[in-house]
Amino acid sequence: MFKIFFIISIVLFAILLIAFAMRVYESMGISVASAAAGDVRINAPRIQKLINLNKNAFFDESHMRLDFSQFKHYVVSGNSMLLAGIEDGNLLFVEKKQNDCDNLKYPCVVVLRREHFSYANENSPEFKIRRAWGVYDLSKGDDGLLGLLNAIMKLDEFNEVLQLGESKGCCVNPDDIKNDFLNIRWRKYQTDYPLCRKSSDKNSKVILSTTLDTKRNMIHFSIHPCHCVTGKVVHSFKLKDAA
Repeated sequence: MFKIFFIISIVLFAILLIAFAMRVYESMGISVASAAAGDVRINAPRIQKLINLNKNAFFDESHMRLDFSQFKHYVVSGNSMLLAGIEDGNLLFVEKKQNDCDNLKYPCVVVLRREHFSYANENSPEFKIRRAWGVYDLSKGDDGLLGLLNAIMKLDEFNEVLQLGESKGCCVNPDDIKNDFLNIRWRKYQTDYPLCRKSSDKNSKVILSTTLDTKRNMIHFSIHPCHCVTGKVVHSFKLKDAA
């Protein structure tokens, strides 16, 4: 009897010791990369420390507990994804597998590695988030890019975003959105990547996305190289819900 009691005591002590160690580990915090949502603020760090994060407090839509270790994580910095239900300070769960742009189901929210020349400074976020709508190979000609843009703007999902934006007072004029893309975003891309129309250039395959310009209160398109995509966002949580 004493032997059984001794073994049970040892097991209980081990369980308590493990639980204590986990609480100490959580109190030390974990480092998570920031993902810029909109203009990068000067005080937005590249890495954020999350203290006392309960990794077991996250559940999917079916109320199943998520395995924290099975995802990449980012903390949102900015509010350009408000129309996708993602707010400043949210914790993102991103698929660990490398997502091929051709195999993504659009529309979806993705995390991208920011192009080197867009870094505000060496301490600004290395990543950003966008709502992606489609992919195109620029070596096939400019007409196809315009065709993809027009096709996206006819989607029910796209018009739902415009309606939501309009309800929040955003500028959602389709002509303004298209002109902004052609005269600003597309021109800048060609300047940044002058060889982008060559099939051999790694920047020839692009992903079209949208974001909310919180300074101008306007929805606009953006265009980025597909190789910058690091993964698809599958869950987004307010950190206060995980305390």
